Amino acid sequence: MSEDFKRKTTISVELRVSKTLQSLNLFLESMGKSISLYDLPTRPTNMDNVDCEFPREIQDEMSIQIPPEDYEAELKLNLEQHKAFSMIIDVIQKGKSGIFFIDGPGGQEKHSCIVLC
Repeated sequence: MSEDFKRKTTISVELRVSKTLQSLNLFLESMGKSISLYDLPTRPTNMDNVDCEFPREIQDEMSIQIPPEDYEAELKLNLEQHKAFSMIIDVIQKGKSGIFFIDGPGGQEKHSCIVLC
């Protein structure tokens, strides 16, 4: 894992070790564990927030690769679906909060709409 960070950028050994430990800790946290439970070095305290602008859950969501067909699905929405989709996207793009209830028949149509939104 440390070698992955080395290949991506030219960073100091200390920073590479810190990033590796941080990455391991994020992985362990996703399973309800912590790096402190294992016989591993602790990260330097001055490196605690290195490259960590967002909480782990948001970093995980941001790393998801969206398949091209999900982007293309917007073009296949009917008028009512497109209206709902546009309303939700508008709220997101404006940085507002909102709650949306999506109702429809069971099956693929409802699932596709939820995936898009």
